[in-house]
Amino acid sequence: MLHADKSVLLRELKSIIIKYLPSDPMRNNQLSACLYDIYNNEEWLALHAEVEESIFIPAIKWVERKTRQNDVSAKISSMINQNPDNSDALSDREKDVIVSLVQGMTNKEIADHLCISTNTVITHRRNIARKLQIHSPAGLTIYAIVNHLVDISSVRL
Repeated sequence: MLHADKSVLLRELKSIIIKYLPSDPMRNNQLSACLYDIYNNEEWLALHAEVEESIFIPAIKWVERKTRQNDVSAKISSMINQNPDNSDALSDREKDVIVSLVQGMTNKEIADHLCISTNTVITHRRNIARKLQIHSPAGLTIYAIVNHLVDISSVRL
């Protein structure tokens, strides 16, 4: 729930308490004390919201960005440090599909280029993603460059 929503709810609660204050002095004192606490907590809530929005939220966003960058860096490092024989896990045809994909071809274009069906291209891509745990064209591009399947100068930006 947002801080603004909580402020609205607190305002409604104060209005209800004020509207229905009983004439019974004992319960009236209890509700007055409760109302006093609500007013005091409302000020604290506003300060809390200000600290959260100006300090905590930006800090968490910064940590999330760094974590995402570190995840990408770790994946790239693991690809660079892989045993070169690991690229043998891919068949020659799967390597051809990666190279074609890196060159910017669609599944249909890859199929025409390699003289195979589009379904076969899709199957190869599924197998590549499963074997390498790489599911994006950008990741496959990095993999292809690191494993010398393509020259970085041939990659279209």
